Amino acid sequence: MIYNVAVIGAGQAGLAMGYYLKQTRLSFVILDKGSEIGESWKERYDSLKLFTPRSYSSLPGLSLEGEQNIYPTKNEISDYLIHYTNTFSLPIQLNTTITKLAKVDERFKLSTNQGEYQSKNVIIATGPFQQPYIPNFSKHLSGEVLQLHSSEYKNSSQLIKGTTVIVGGGNSGAQIAVELSHEGEVFLSVGHRMTFLPQDIGNKSIFWWFDKLGIYKANVTAMPVLMTRGPNFTMLQSSTQKQLINKSFQLLSLLYQIYLLKQIFSITLLCYPSLNWKKRLPRWKTLCFG
Repeated sequence: MIYNVAVIGAGQAGLAMGYYLKQTRLSFVILDKGSEIGESWKERYDSLKLFTPRSYSSLPGLSLEGEQNIYPTKNEISDYLIHYTNTFSLPIQLNTTITKLAKVDERFKLSTNQGEYQSKNVIIATGPFQQPYIPNFSKHLSGEVLQLHSSEYKNSSQLIKGTTVIVGGGNSGAQIAVELSHEGEVFLSVGHRMTFLPQDIGNKSIFWWFDKLGIYKANVTAMPVLMTRGPNFTMLQSSTQKQLINKSFQLLSLLYQIYLLKQIFSITLLCYPSLNWKKRLPRWKTLCFG
């Protein structure tokens, strides 16, 4: 059979594509190397929660069940993706690894461990993070230092008692650092100064504020520009749009300051100087790459 569309990857992007393709007369198939839907979510660390609430974590056509301001867990997302697949009867072939993709004449030939597929169009929906990245300096660290990538980390029981350094301040790195900070000394090592925004302001997710202020939206004319850190990042081509975004961030900052003043609690801001790797190394017991 020659499909109109072959989608590679049955994660959120692949399933969303399937939802829209299902509304057309096009024949299509979704191929995934996993043994079950949502497998990659189940394999992540135990405490993983999305940084977007349920109201901003759903796929088109089917909302996540439950309180919409709550942040869903990894298992909830895994179950949701299975439910999504079944709800819309999406044609998915699991345990299918693509070994070669080639264009022959006006069609694409997909060679897999399950045989050959042909399609007029191919959509790549595998995501950008397929292989863990381990910095080269890790090879030169003492064998007494336990090294784990975030894809290998499950919970704190894996770690050696002592100081932990998290290398990388992305979503996984930051969330794991917060978790481990309750049990011991943790350092978060990043390549540049980072600006952290609050997850919630006034009992509303920051994504709710982004949505209301227009920051969350982008239209088809938006220019994909690499975001820089801080509130002065550029997302859209129009200078007017950039100004609006900067004003929105200033307003968010002001709202958050007002919100904090209304709360009765103290905040301690710890500013760590640049790490001296040679001096810190003997104290490290665990090194995690986020």
